[in-house]
Amino acid sequence: MPIRTGTIIFIDENLQDNKIGVLSVSWPPAPQQIISRIREQYRLYDEIKWSTVSRNKVPFLTAIIEAFFANKAFGRINVFPILTTVDDAIFTSLNIIKVHCAPYHGIFIDDHSTPRGYDFERRLKDSFKCNCVLRLDSKATALLQLCDLMMNLTIRASSLQPPLSQHKAALVEIFKAARVRSPFSRCFMS
Repeated sequence: MPIRTGTIIFIDENLQDNKIGVLSVSWPPAPQQIISRIREQYRLYDEIKWSTVSRNKVPFLTAIIEAFFANKAFGRINVFPILTTVDDAIFTSLNIIKVHCAPYHGIFIDDHSTPRGYDFERRLKDSFKCNCVLRLDSKATALLQLCDLMMNLTIRASSLQPPLSQHKAALVEIFKAARVRSPFSRCFMS
């Protein structure tokens, strides 16, 4: 039986900045195993979240950022504004990136602020002809957590003001340096 190809999509929201992040990764998702190896190396099993950046996590998160930019399998992060509602922003963003990422193998959405009910998932599945649409708690997958981290780093790297936290500010500088060294354009703001 042939292996299905396509892209899996992870979507997270940042309501403070009124943005959503869309991480697109080729199927099958090799980054999951890379992140697991980095977790083992640093013995850190907490969530990879922007909100939990601390001094102890900076080396671990630096390794995640370096892996993201060094390995094309990590895909790309697109950050879009939420102009009306989160669900409208999701549909708009998926239509915009479809040219780079179709066909969609699956769409995985942080369940925090997306509309409840099967109708939203069915509309996504029908509109983008993907195999599955699932709402997940971000604790469920490292790639949804990676979406959160890379979205927030992309937002902060384009901001004129550095984060107030010195650890977050250091991570933004690490992100900027890794992005410049990377031969691939991987982070996009709309």
